[in-house]
Amino acid sequence: MTIAVGFSGGGLGRINRMVPYEGATSDINLGTFGFGDSANKTLFDTTGHQTMIGNARPWRDQLGDVTTLKVVGVGIEGNDAEGTRDFLTSANLSDYLQTNLQLNHDKDLTCDIFPHLHWFQTENKTPNWLLQYRWQINLSAKTTAWTSLKCVTNAVPYNVTITNQISISAPIAVPPGSIVSDIVQFRIISDNAGADAQFGGVADTYTGKAMLLSFDCHFQINSLGSTDEYEK
Repeated sequence: MTIAVGFSGGGLGRINRMVPYEGATSDINLGTFGFGDSANKTLFDTTGHQTMIGNARPWRDQLGDVTTLKVVGVGIEGNDAEGTRDFLTSANLSDYLQTNLQLNHDKDLTCDIFPHLHWFQTENKTPNWLLQYRWQINLSAKTTAWTSLKCVTNAVPYNVTITNQISISAPIAVPPGSIVSDIVQFRIISDNAGADAQFGGVADTYTGKAMLLSFDCHFQINSLGSTDEYEK
């Protein structure tokens, strides 16, 4: 079964009819056309590739499983019973989980990324969650310096019945020259002493182990992939 789509002359993406029929001998080839309005739409070009613009862009997770991340230092322990990585109250800037996120070809190259942590909150306090990152642009010089971001804005207020908390950092802006498959390196830290400048020497008051469940980044996508293998 092939679907024939008829378009009226009334504007971008306005469908006049959609009729199934048998025995079609040619494809629709109308140049670039789209569905939506002038600012928010999904486009299809003459090669059949799809691009989403404005509010038509969905959000996606770039996922990370903390149970598989590289552990550096002695202030972090694995918790197989809970499926977490637990930061001890002795953890400092020398103790961190390390991960490299390669950004998928579907990412909108102009869109910031939004890191966040999933963790089990057991008291009405938040650890000094700290992220350090460096964005490696493919086919460019290595970024050597790490940038720190505190990650302590909680998605919801503490409640004894809601222990699955999400802590959010500021977004990470896309550096100039970003291309497909850039890699963002992360360190995940519980800065108990507040030694990083982000916390200005203010120690956290979280009394127990900080039990980290997951780490990931949100960003918007504007296609199902890249039109070419190494270019968007």
